[in-house]
Amino acid sequence: MNICLITPAFPLDEEDYRAAFSLDFARVIEKRGHKIIVHTPDREGEKVDLGLDIIWFRWSGGRKAIARTRFWHPRDVYDLLSLIKNGTASLLRLIEREKIDACLALWAIPCGVFAYRAFKKTGVPYSVWALGSDIWTYGNVPIFRKIIFTVFKHAMRCYADGFGLAKKVERIAQRNCTFLPTSRKLPPPQDGAPNKDENQTRFLFVGRFDRVKGAESLIEASAALKEKRDDFTVEIRGEGPLERRLRKRIDALGLSNAVHLSGRLSRQAFSNELKQADALVIPSSMESIPVVMTDALQKGVPVIVSNVGDMGYLVRTFGVGQVFEPGDVGGLADSMNQFIGSKTGFEKRIPELVEEISIERAADIYLRSLKKKHDE
Repeated sequence: MNICLITPAFPLDEEDYRAAFSLDFARVIEKRGHKIIVHTPDREGEKVDLGLDIIWFRWSGGRKAIARTRFWHPRDVYDLLSLIKNGTASLLRLIEREKIDACLALWAIPCGVFAYRAFKKTGVPYSVWALGSDIWTYGNVPIFRKIIFTVFKHAMRCYADGFGLAKKVERIAQRNCTFLPTSRKLPPPQDGAPNKDENQTRFLFVGRFDRVKGAESLIEASAALKEKRDDFTVEIRGEGPLERRLRKRIDALGLSNAVHLSGRLSRQAFSNELKQADALVIPSSMESIPVVMTDALQKGVPVIVSNVGDMGYLVRTFGVGQVFEPGDVGGLADSMNQFIGSKTGFEKRIPELVEEISIERAADIYLRSLKKKHDE
């Protein structure tokens, strides 16, 4: 089959973190014998050959990331209209030229709108994969909620990358929604990458430095834990608007020997870091099943997570780490302390969970739905 993957963002290269799972998903689909063509808005940055057919269409927002466009803001309404118009027109040309059999839209808004409008004109079936921000943000705005309902109503299948998110989609769309996991494939650690230090517990945080991701809570928890013991280090990797504030807080708490902050990691560097890590910490206040969680698990690294989205449920069900309540600094410090006291045993069911949330499983679920539709 010829399948069009419609996405508001696609990696420019192997190290680009934006919608990183979509690159691996597309590659798995092609390994299964199908043709994938990616349809996505143009954006800034040098593009390299990723071995896929990618159509970058232009819109009035220029080459900025769609995530920076505030579609509810009057100044950005024109950009939204341009995005819908140009995205739909480009998709219609692609469907005709490449004889597309089916479309898969990542995010109900805006990509589900492209797919729905193209379906009305061509009859080419589409499915929608909800990925969080489209539902949690736009699903609470009446005008966008109506659009989301229409997009899901006419879709062949509805998917979501979390169990809680799937239930939210079902309430909006008034139809079934299937869990479809998002994950990516990390390379193996490089030869010579350091191993774990048996005398120190190494906690790792990887994410954007903003309030939602919770790096500040991790620093405060580290200070609380430092009062009880000093046999641990915390490595904080990422970038974002709170970087200066985080550095100042580390210094103010006297944690510079225990807590180390530096920039964003490439896939390879992340793999190397996970080889040294005893646990990945995800103290977010809002998540579904973050890609960094699946990254850690595929490398056999336990996780310490806040009880938001599906993280707490999965970690408790499979016993792959510790869970604390979001924003509870004392609870996070206690979870880290308990982990240090009993590091072993968390790895037993990690392979089972990794299989459950693998990108290969996601591709196979999607392809089975296409085959069922084709056979009807």
